[in-house]
Amino acid sequence: MYRERHAQSIAAALSRLAATSVSFVLCLAYLLGFPADAGGMAVLIGLGVLFVMLIGRPGDAVTTGITTTVIMVVTILSPHTPGNSRSCGSSTRSSV
Repeated sequence: MYRERHAQSIAAALSRLAATSVSFVLCLAYLLGFPADAGGMAVLIGLGVLFVMLIGRPGDAVTTGITTTVIMVVTILSPHTPGNSRSCGSSTRSSV
């Protein structure tokens, strides 16, 4: 009984990892070339769901869609301009 549950738990974790990885790769590829917007998010959700269906993992479609939505919404709500961020350990001063 324990081994069966453990095996199911491992299988579920690997399934979520695969779906999250698909979302991450699609979002990264998109965001390297295009700005984050709602239209792009819709296209990415569709592509992600289509991709996992085509590779024979229809159970991962929901996780892929949700993960893509989260990544894109966070990106849309917190825009980041490279070079203007203040990361740990860096101090920039502007002279006014």
